[in-house]
Amino acid sequence: MKKKIRTLTAAFLCMCMLVITGCGSSDDSGVGGIGGRNSGGGDTTGGPVTTQATTGDVITTQATTGDVITTQVTTGEVITTQTTQQVTTQATQQVTTEATTQQTPGVLETVTIENDYYSVTLPKTWTWEEWGVGAGFCFRCTNPDDPSMVIMYAGTLSPIFTSDQQKQPYYNLGEYGQIYIDAPVFADQTVSSIFNWWEYIVQYQIKYQGYSLFPAMTNVVDQGSQIKNDRYHNMNANFTDSIGSAYATSANGTSVVCICQASIGGDPMDLFAVGYDNNVRVIYDMYFVECPQDKSEYVQQMMECALSLQFTEKAAQGN
Repeated sequence: MKKKIRTLTAAFLCMCMLVITGCGSSDDSGVGGIGGRNSGGGDTTGGPVTTQATTGDVITTQATTGDVITTQVTTGEVITTQTTQQVTTQATQQVTTEATTQQTPGVLETVTIENDYYSVTLPKTWTWEEWGVGAGFCFRCTNPDDPSMVIMYAGTLSPIFTSDQQKQPYYNLGEYGQIYIDAPVFADQTVSSIFNWWEYIVQYQIKYQGYSLFPAMTNVVDQGSQIKNDRYHNMNANFTDSIGSAYATSANGTSVVCICQASIGGDPMDLFAVGYDNNVRVIYDMYFVECPQDKSEYVQQMMECALSLQFTEKAAQGN
């Protein structure tokens, strides 16, 4: 099976990408970023918040009290029921049958998480982490039984640039400008650039915020991007919407396949009156999944889970 999956072709991945449709939305009231950890909304009392639910398929979370929330969703014990039916041949005898539920191979059991700000459908029993509010809202959902299975969403990631020239004025800003000087320079505004800079971005995030939202991966080999231009590009031609795939090695040494969808861009501006564009670029609405190559039958459903994120009207109004 592993040999078969390892030979997945780009054509297969393209087919997966064409099947995947839809896109969440994010509010512009806050700014997250590659260069700074997002803080939770409202008052914070410090420390992680852990929630467990075992009573149904819909989980409602309340207001957060820390800037990192971890939710462990469980389904509790498997319940086995028994029924008795009468079967008559020459005599009446009791036959007990046991009814059990089994998960369909290649299909993840999911649960819907809802609160005043968003709803999202994710695999049951997976660990959920979130950061930030508004446009800076991000989450990562990981399979505790296989950490190389990851679903991730990032509302806003910045700064990035499209040329080294754009960085020049930031050299005059001293320590404040260092985060811009170290920012990655994308060859184009597609997810291929994200994959090509992946390992650098992980180290960049660790340097400036002490952790990395991006899962650690090595040997990342971009398989190309497909331009979508169906959301941000329609609102602002300076943004490019795209979806793409890559092969890589996960942090635990597993060969994985990854799918990423994102909008990348920003308005060209001369912020320092030096005669050329030096405005930073931004990654908006980045949806990402990482999955072992020998479990690639889950990739499409995992991406659908990421794309299921929907923000409420209250979130859109910034309340």
